[in-house]
Amino acid sequence: MDKCNVVDNSETQSDQLVSVALDHISAYWRSSLINASIKLNIYEHLSKKSMSIVELADATQTHSPTLFRFMRALSTLNIFEMNEDHKWSTTPLAT
Repeated sequence: MDKCNVVDNSETQSDQLVSVALDHISAYWRSSLINASIKLNIYEHLSKKSMSIVELADATQTHSPTLFRFMRALSTLNIFEMNEDHKWSTTPLAT
């Protein structure tokens, strides 16, 4: 019975280590997204008005399909969101 507990504990520790490693990796990913959005002045553009991805790409001088994927990633952080009209805007978290 003790052997089962040891195995269970080691598996739990292994799972915890994987979870911590994934948290560190995703923290870097999240901060990189935020950093890139700052460099592109996305918040400044969207704080004035909601914009389509084409308008935002023009304002940031970026490739609209790539920017769309980037904005979708940022939306997972609840900083920006796309509304029903397919326009992007800031969220309360961004303000």
